[in-house]
Amino acid sequence: MTREEALEKLKLQPYDEKIAMQDLEYIVERLEIGKGDFVDLMNGPNKTFRDYKNSEKLLKSAIKLAMFVGLEKRNFR
Repeated sequence: MTREEALEKLKLQPYDEKIAMQDLEYIVERLEIGKGDFVDLMNGPNKTFRDYKNSEKLLKSAIKLAMFVGLEKRNFR
């Protein structure tokens, strides 16, 4: 594929609108929420696990302790 062909392909709709609406119906049915609520969620800010209460600090501390003691030799990020 040439650059020009790729640019032309990018101008087209990537997802058929009829299929997108069917998928939307399926998703809101499976999640048992309304369409408006789903659209609000999708348009809202992106979230990660760090935005919620979790045990990340405890796990990192346990890994550091295990590395210090010599029980863990892998390098975690």
